[in-house]
Amino acid sequence: MADQRVDFFVSGIARYSDPFAESAERSTKFCFVVRLHKGPSGLSLTNRALCHHWNCGDEDCERDKRKYEQERRDILMRNPRAAEISKPVPL
Repeated sequence: MADQRVDFFVSGIARYSDPFAESAERSTKFCFVVRLHKGPSGLSLTNRALCHHWNCGDEDCERDKRKYEQERRDILMRNPRAAEISKPVPL
């Protein structure tokens, strides 16, 4: 992966109930992008950061989803040859 400069993503969602208020289930989404770096001392995970999207909670995730979809449309309009490649995650 380091030689090919391939990123991988770690993402998930935490669902929970707020113990201080009677409310519907709450959720927090997270996403990190990891870029392996190959240096003189071997591989490292020093190149990691938050994803541009999907770090949100509750109703903020709807706004984030709209921004993601708009960004995706813009990219596809600027580069019609761009394609999404969906791969199953091995469990």
